[in-house]
Amino acid sequence: GANARLPVALRVSGAHGGLSDDRPEQRARDKALALLCADVLTLPGAVGLSLVDALSLGVPLLCCEQRGHGPELAYLQPGRNGWMTAPTAMAYAQALGGLLTDPARLAAAQAAALDSARDLSLEAMVQRFAGGIEEALVCPRV
Repeated sequence: GANARLPVALRVSGAHGGLSDDRPEQRARDKALALLCADVLTLPGAVGLSLVDALSLGVPLLCCEQRGHGPELAYLQPGRNGWMTAPTAMAYAQALGGLLTDPARLAAAQAAALDSARDLSLEAMVQRFAGGIEEALVCPRV
């Protein structure tokens, strides 16, 4: 209809995600606002903490297979909370076009992104860390 919303893909680039403000607090606010407006985050380059930011706001990721990704890539579950394509412009464009024209697939990935974010909370990380310490304490010493 006339009031239908078009899906939005957000691409960040550069050292500060393409945000020009040098104040970290303002960059963080700007990034959060941009992600809140996005349906999918597109990062054809190296993936890092931006993945965690996106998942925490229910925004799935589209990235490329390549070297240089940060350890945060482990949080990506391709086909669930994001997608990884071959490192070609054609593969990337086809994947993005397919996502932006399939609202049900995009909505499912957004829900999965939010679900993934539960494991990234400070509380969840503290619980995993404490569990690791408890396991180490009961482990027989060699």
